[in-house]
Amino acid sequence: MAEAPCLLARLHLPYDYPGAFLSRRLGEHLGPMDGDIVVFSRADEEVRAYAQWETVKPEVLARGETGFVRIVPMHPPLWTHLQPGQSLHLLFARLSLQIIQPLTEVSV
Repeated sequence: MAEAPCLLARLHLPYDYPGAFLSRRLGEHLGPMDGDIVVFSRADEEVRAYAQWETVKPEVLARGETGFVRIVPMHPPLWTHLQPGQSLHLLFARLSLQIIQPLTEVSV
């Protein structure tokens, strides 16, 4: 998974988030179906695409903190149009992200 195409996004964990903190590491107790549906716009249409993600800096994010997540899409061609500043939404986690690095072939 380390060489999979990925994006880097900023995440602010709201004060009212149900858990006290957020920490996810790919490969550590996360299987292939432990990702999330990510919602974003493409040509003025809503796209819902599956991806796995992990917190990268800091690795543990507490309520009220801002950090970064690495997103590894299941089908990268759907993600090539995304640019820094665009928003993504994690459907199941109920979190919003802002892209800071578009899809790359090398992991961060």
